[in-house]
Amino acid sequence: MWSLLILFSYSISLCMNGGSNVPVILAVQQGEYVIPVDTLSPDNQGCVRFEGDTPLEAGQYVFVQNNKRLFNFLISGPGEVKLSFSARLEEGRTLEVQAEGSEENNAYLRFNRFLQEHYARANEILEQASDPEKALADVERLESTIREYTDFLAREYEGYMLGIIAKNVFTPEAAQAETAIRYLDNIDFTDPRILNTSILPLRLKEYFTGILPPLPDSLIFHADRIL
Repeated sequence: MWSLLILFSYSISLCMNGGSNVPVILAVQQGEYVIPVDTLSPDNQGCVRFEGDTPLEAGQYVFVQNNKRLFNFLISGPGEVKLSFSARLEEGRTLEVQAEGSEENNAYLRFNRFLQEHYARANEILEQASDPEKALADVERLESTIREYTDFLAREYEGYMLGIIAKNVFTPEAAQAETAIRYLDNIDFTDPRILNTSILPLRLKEYFTGILPPLPDSLIFHADRIL
């Protein structure tokens, strides 16, 4: 008797503690849009396993349930992908997400928590400030800490999706006279993986509506330069 061995290009599982039996969508981020890849209903243990024999494109992916993002994760290359995630869901929030088989995704999850905590702290400082000057100094110190961490991750994960994400949290620091030229320097337009993130439309909108002067010659010049 012959045994049939099925080889999958990707196998991505998610087990949810506290979730519902509503179908889960695996989707890829493409600019402002989330493009579904597959949809599965959780089993009686709250787990789904997405498998396929067509390689997934590298990029930023997301699990969606009840029209809400559960959390994002990353695929950096076109090779075989085997990932396993677990998460606790409580009152519509996704908590305690863990990844197996990918240190990059564990670092990405820690990075997201870090950003959420530090930006929440910055908002809290500004909202409760009795001394605006001191509050601004405290927020600037927080931003400096965030910049240091993003720079570290961009170096540590250079060539990976996490490196791309971290590098583009901030735009390059530049003198005002150089802003128009250097604003998009952190984006590698030769890397097609940038298309499978939310980075490009955000930065281009900022650039053409907020950074460049609204003059046809200037807009055409910089559009040609990007192309």
